[in-house]
Amino acid sequence: MIAPARSERRALPRFEAVAAVGDGVALRPAERFDALFAFRLAGYGSESERAFRTALRSCRLLGVLSADGVAQATSTRLLGVAPTAAGLLQLYRGDLTDPLLRIDDYPTGVRPILADLSPLHDVLTCVDAAGLDFHLGIVPALVEDRMEGFLRGLQHLLVSQHGFEHGYAKYSKLLIAAHDPFNQRGTVGGFDEFAEQSYDQIVAQLSQGRRLLEARTGRTPLSYIPPTNRANRRTGRALEACGFEYILSENPLGACALPCIGSDFYDRSSKFIPGSAPAVASLHATWEADLWRAGDRESLPRLLASLVAQREQARALAAEAAERVASQFTRG
Repeated sequence: MIAPARSERRALPRFEAVAAVGDGVALRPAERFDALFAFRLAGYGSESERAFRTALRSCRLLGVLSADGVAQATSTRLLGVAPTAAGLLQLYRGDLTDPLLRIDDYPTGVRPILADLSPLHDVLTCVDAAGLDFHLGIVPALVEDRMEGFLRGLQHLLVSQHGFEHGYAKYSKLLIAAHDPFNQRGTVGGFDEFAEQSYDQIVAQLSQGRRLLEARTGRTPLSYIPPTNRANRRTGRALEACGFEYILSENPLGACALPCIGSDFYDRSSKFIPGSAPAVASLHATWEADLWRAGDRESLPRLLASLVAQREQARALAAEAAERVASQFTRG
């Protein structure tokens, strides 16, 4: 139960109480629940509200009790409703029924941008065709006019901001000078893009990057992926100030209250074991393009098929659970 009243705690002692902080649920680090219930709380009236999105992101099943008795008939997530003496209980499918698919480095990270973008675009078209929503880490300062139409055409794209320019101006030149354009010899290692910048400078770049992505894709990035999974405390505070809702990273950010979601699988699709069922799977667009250029066009579809099967099974279980909960509440 999210922020239960004292009377609710007494009436339902078997429920675990989850605190509400600011706009959403207290999730540091990102907690995962089978079910969450919000009883007449502000911010849980529709999917357009941040608290509602935060709760959905943290569970498989979300129950919302409203006193007005009006259900969100248009919500594709609504699994069932149950009239109760206290109001209408609405049951929604949470995000955790679906594996989270993250893809970094569009149109690149530190590698020189390809003159021919078809390898990258073929990879992302394959992902989009699988019908899985996917978080694409886009480097705002590197998006060009020739990329905009493609990005807008991806139906299942969730835009994630991936730094501002990902150190591209500095590191792509190093790769060229080292005759290692694909960074196969590890010429460029990990780094913090904003290490030398002040808090105000970081806020300015993050805000500018967010505006660029909105203009290029028509979608607002709610998540942030730190380049090379590294960011400092100033960046953590700046992300909160700029309105981001969660972070996708292998390393938590200090001084940041936003949920930080790490990966269960972080590699090339050729290393994926079908049936392993990761909650969070992370790829890189550039790494996958390497596989396609090398002739491996089977690994990525195999990974995607496994994730789709995992999603369908989890969604079916959530629907069954919603039906049981609705039945129990209806019977009182």
